[in-house]
Amino acid sequence: MDCNYSDPRIRYDGINWWITVGIEYEDSVTVPSNDGIGIDLGIKDLAICSDGNKYKNINKTKKVKKLEKQKRRLQRSISRSYENNKQGKE
Repeated sequence: MDCNYSDPRIRYDGINWWITVGIEYEDSVTVPSNDGIGIDLGIKDLAICSDGNKYKNINKTKKVKKLEKQKRRLQRSISRSYENNKQGKE
């Protein structure tokens, strides 16, 4: 299907994000039957769609948590060495 997209807009009303896009295409005889989908963003799952699809939150995996913990340790170590150098200690 050949169509042209125009005038994309993103709006935030303080609670929800809204995106609107203009679509131009040739007239058709049939009327589209889908009504769209709803997306619920959450903590446990990243997104759950009204069509039944679930998308996992990768930030909750063991590997990511382990890397975050390692990053915190390294940041503390660097911060300690920075403070000691700033005070003239070794």
